[in-house]
Amino acid sequence: MHTDVISDNQLKKISKRQQQLAAWCDEARILQPSDPQQAIELSDKVLASVILPDDAKYLVEAHREKGICYYHMGRSPEALDELTEAQRLHRQHTPDDKQKLISILYGKANVYIQIGNNQLAIDTLLACVSLSDGRTRTNVYNNLGLTYNKIGKKDKAAEYFQKVIALGTANNNLAMIICGKCNLLHVFFMVGATQAIEQETLNVLDFIRTHSETHKDFVSYEIFALGLLGEIYKKEHQFEKAIEMKNQAIDLAKHISYYAALPDILCDLSKVYLEQGDEKNALIHVHKTLDYLKKYEFPHIKKDILESVIHFYKKNNQPAKAFPFHEMLVEVLQGELIKSRDKNLQKIISEREQEIQLLEGKNKEIEEQNAILKQFAYIISHDLREPIRGITGFANMLNNKYAQNLDKTGNEYLKFILSEAHSMNRNLARLLRYTTIEKNTDNHKEIDLQHVINDIQQQYQDESFQLNISCEGVPIKMQHQHAILLLSELINNAVQFRKENEDCRIEIKNELKEGHYHLSIKDYGIGIAPAYHDKIFKIFNKINKWEGEGAGVGLAICERIVHLYKGAISVESTPKQFTTFRVLISV
Repeated sequence: MHTDVISDNQLKKISKRQQQLAAWCDEARILQPSDPQQAIELSDKVLASVILPDDAKYLVEAHREKGICYYHMGRSPEALDELTEAQRLHRQHTPDDKQKLISILYGKANVYIQIGNNQLAIDTLLACVSLSDGRTRTNVYNNLGLTYNKIGKKDKAAEYFQKVIALGTANNNLAMIICGKCNLLHVFFMVGATQAIEQETLNVLDFIRTHSETHKDFVSYEIFALGLLGEIYKKEHQFEKAIEMKNQAIDLAKHISYYAALPDILCDLSKVYLEQGDEKNALIHVHKTLDYLKKYEFPHIKKDILESVIHFYKKNNQPAKAFPFHEMLVEVLQGELIKSRDKNLQKIISEREQEIQLLEGKNKEIEEQNAILKQFAYIISHDLREPIRGITGFANMLNNKYAQNLDKTGNEYLKFILSEAHSMNRNLARLLRYTTIEKNTDNHKEIDLQHVINDIQQQYQDESFQLNISCEGVPIKMQHQHAILLLSELINNAVQFRKENEDCRIEIKNELKEGHYHLSIKDYGIGIAPAYHDKIFKIFNKINKWEGEGAGVGLAICERIVHLYKGAISVESTPKQFTTFRVLISV
């Protein structure tokens, strides 16, 4: 009797432990795309807890999950090792479970696609076809279509996507029908039929949205369709519509926590901005993409976007700006070399390193030229200010002693001389400030923007208008003098171009998101016409159509400070309504 009780207790413990193993496997499967590292840790828990022969199926499951997680992280050799071990254990312990074998082979095929061994991927998928039926076969057909599409066999790809649609229709599987249609449309897009598929893609998107309430998994297809529409509009040079579609896809991916999809979409969005010629927004999204890539290892995506940025700078004759991206690209390629053990990559890396050496030489030349220009600007700003002080002094003496002897025109000329001399003196002082802005990382500290703003407001307390500044958000980490100078210039810009006979209202916000400070400065002044948005940051490039007085240096100073922090500054404005300067600063 006592033995029976012990046996029952053991059975209960075994049952409870196996329930825990099953729960860990299920949780790892759910976490695969969004948090592969956490899924690997759960799979390792399973492997450490297997102690009985009856647990063998959980061994197979854990190795399969680890393999697929490594695939999601771009770690192809580890993925193949884990999936091969899962296949060996399956053959040894669960040979009758066809579905599990198909899932292992399916995972291996995805890894082969990732490392570029497309023929081995096709052979593996065709082996899955002979084992599969129903929905599983539809998935295999879909991956065969994707593989053939990748190697340029568009006819074969279209054939398999048609099979996906046919099987989905036969089984009344709306998800498979949509999947097949989306991928088929992508094939047509790749062969250049953009106008022909635009309306069909919109129809598919409407269908997805109509059924998304009852089919929650349709959201991933909606992301795909939005991305494809963005590519169509980009190809047709409808950049604003392309940006809108890509941003909708990003919002959806964030909404369903599909973070693994974000690097691809952000990469595509940066390419839209690059093609549009919007360097600032392109680089903002480059850095956003790289921030997401820090969490997951996607070398193929990182390589793609870095090459795009390098190409953009080469095309625009700005090789020096491509220098840091070349360095990042070499780092990525070296990582790929270690992971894939592909000897051909060594040649590519050597070529990139040679290009870096050339750029280092050019950068050294630029640094030397900058040093000369800096010295030149310093000398000019000091030596020229001496004669200007002389002009101002003699003009004041002339005004004080002989103004009454001059007619109206003579006095106007005299006032003009004094005004221009003061303006020249002010411009030289600001030029000196511009050329001597430097960054010292040792002086970085968190700065409360409200304290800086309070100090700046004191400078305007005796003016005829009221300066109202609201400030909210987190402190910003940078050099104190840079924070003061940046905000002073942007606030001064708002004051200078406020509406006539009105007070000046400014709203300042600072958020910390995805490794960057997002600082915005909004005023409700006369605004800036869109044609001038790129010109206002050039030194001494004052727009004559603006009202008020300005030297054309303040915003150039802002851009120089922001660039020191690997950031970007841009402007949004509607004339006679508002102007918002957006500053992105790397933490």
